[in-house]
Amino acid sequence: MIKNLTFDGKTETLCATLYGEFESERKVILSPPHPLLGGCRCDMRVVEVARELYENGISALCIDYRKNYGGGLGEIEDLRSAIDFFEPDKRKKLGLFGYSFGSLVTSNIDDERVKGVVLISVLSKMGEIAVKVDTTYEKLFIHGRRDYIAPYDEFLEIYNDSLGEKYCKVYDTDHFYAGFIEEVKEEVSKFFLKVFEDY
Repeated sequence: MIKNLTFDGKTETLCATLYGEFESERKVILSPPHPLLGGCRCDMRVVEVARELYENGISALCIDYRKNYGGGLGEIEDLRSAIDFFEPDKRKKLGLFGYSFGSLVTSNIDDERVKGVVLISVLSKMGEIAVKVDTTYEKLFIHGRRDYIAPYDEFLEIYNDSLGEKYCKVYDTDHFYAGFIEEVKEEVSKFFLKVFEDY
């Protein structure tokens, strides 16, 4: 089942697309790239990953941020609202996925319901927020060796500083993963299937 829906954010009603069943025991929320650069829940990379998760029995909620850019802090609030909406019972069976700016937003979430996160092309900082990798849940980092938006050397520092169980997959590509999205979505699905294997 794929359907569009809305949920309450802190300042306004937010839009999302759900791939799968809301009541699923295994759920992932996907955060898109920067909204001022066209990032939204319809981003091709986000949609491809969501469909792959859905096909592997994991419900995926792709969100849009608020209409007016919140400097990063507002978008973190939006993701927290999505967590409360998608996993209100605090069952600790939730995954988070972020691509580009979305990975920066995702890294700033510290919530007991989260079991694992995927950070693709993570940025060190943007606007009012900086990357945080001191959480201890499982993490998968995916990056392009030729990424000029999120430089590879900065990514290595982020990865080395990251706490908890972590994995890394590097591709010989840039920030946009042209020709690599099939491999990327399979890695993401494999990671979350492992994270949720007890459920």
